[in-house]
Amino acid sequence: MIIWVFLLMGIVQAIGVMPGNQPFEFDPDSKYEGRVLIRNTAGEMRVRVSASGELAPYMHLEVSEIILKEGESREVKYNVALPKNAEPRVYRGQIVVAEVPEEEGIPNRIIAGVSVASGVEIFLQPVENYLVVQEYKIDVQNRDVTFVIPVVNKGFLEMSEVSAEIQVNDEKGNKIDVLKTNTVTLPPNGNKELVLQWNADMPPGIYAAIFTPMVGEERKASEEREFFFRSQEILEVKDIIPDENFIFGSHARFKIILQNHAGRLLEGAFIGVEVYDKEGTRVAQTETPRRDISAFEEVVQEVFFDTLPLQKGSYKVLVKVHHSGMVHEVEMKTTLRGKSMKSTVLSGMAALETGGKQKRTVFLWILGIILLINGIWLIKRKRGRKERIFSNEKDGFQNTKEDFQDAKGI
Repeated sequence: MIIWVFLLMGIVQAIGVMPGNQPFEFDPDSKYEGRVLIRNTAGEMRVRVSASGELAPYMHLEVSEIILKEGESREVKYNVALPKNAEPRVYRGQIVVAEVPEEEGIPNRIIAGVSVASGVEIFLQPVENYLVVQEYKIDVQNRDVTFVIPVVNKGFLEMSEVSAEIQVNDEKGNKIDVLKTNTVTLPPNGNKELVLQWNADMPPGIYAAIFTPMVGEERKASEEREFFFRSQEILEVKDIIPDENFIFGSHARFKIILQNHAGRLLEGAFIGVEVYDKEGTRVAQTETPRRDISAFEEVVQEVFFDTLPLQKGSYKVLVKVHHSGMVHEVEMKTTLRGKSMKSTVLSGMAALETGGKQKRTVFLWILGIILLINGIWLIKRKRGRKERIFSNEKDGFQNTKEDFQDAKGI
């Protein structure tokens, strides 16, 4: 959207408002911030500032009244926050600046006792095509690299032939390949994902992906994201260990072990956790503080969410590891019971159950199999030994009988 701010300038009863005409680019998901300069060219007076018109419910002024001395100017800030589902059209409002009448104001001020005002008109002019990229995701699994780009049409017309070009460069800036995502059509306020799966044939190392969204042949602003290509993630989730002392109604805690495989510092890494119920509604969300992780360092981060507002049962838990402009996602199924919590990894890392217990479970299974094989071998060996002893005793008895018969014949 484009916001046009038109100020009805002028000096009425010694009150002036500036500046004049300013265009601003407006994102419906954020607040638009503006300011007006109010100048008093007469004697001291009290001035009331207010919003009116259809934009008034969405406008916030930092002050509602100010006192200005003669010749004094004062800047007043305001913002506009339209709802996300606002209809794409022109909206109008005013910022009214009025002198307070004598009976409400300063008693020694001699004026006619009528309010005066300068108005502000704000036009929110919707644009036909307004493509917004929400995030750039890069997922590396062995030699398969997946690029995901969620896009939204914020314009009021349908957008066809929406795609993205991805240029992959090595650490020195040399071009490795130029790739093209799928093509989608976006209705007004519609959102879809541009996806590309690439089987990379290149040595391990640090690479850059330069994303360029496109609408037909029109190229939008490019964004660059770095990724590490090898069998593991640059910041690998090695294990997720749930709290063994969990009690429902308290915090569900997880210890997440991260391994930095890059030979450099990773700045501002953090973990976000999102919890969804069976209907797909997000019921909890949290994230850890940002931290730096040294080259090849292994760290343990603790994350938790409150289970008091939840019900006992199973939930989908998304663990999102953020670093270097990338997001690595691990999906788990977590079941909350009265005095236990069980988690199973569904994607994003090697499948396991209940975090750190999985290693002990695997170890016990292997140990049990080894003991079983050894037991079978020992039983067979013992039986074979008995058979040999019995055979030897039988042979000895036979020999003794023959010797006795020979002696008797003599």
